[in-house]
Amino acid sequence: MPRMWKIHKISETDAVVLCISGRIGVDELLELRKLVSTEESEREPVHLDLANVRLVNHQVVEFLACHESKGSCLRNCPPYIREWIEREKASGTLARNHARDGANGKS
Repeated sequence: MPRMWKIHKISETDAVVLCISGRIGVDELLELRKLVSTEESEREPVHLDLANVRLVNHQVVEFLACHESKGSCLRNCPPYIREWIEREKASGTLARNHARDGANGKS
């Protein structure tokens, strides 16, 4: 199956920006988690540019919201993803899932 997404890394003075395009599903999320974790281990903040993201699922929205809650920036976040993140925050499920994922070693 062809890849449905791409990531382009940009190193800025004070952060690393991962520019993502396409669809992000469960398989892509696993790869994205690893990449973010690797970049964060270099002690630079990792910002995500979502300008060209076309489709995400619930797990991706949870990851994005948790990533943002740790101080990272979601640049050019499409309105539907931003609205979904805000609904997750308002529902309170995000805090429970973030705590669960932290206990399981996920970011």
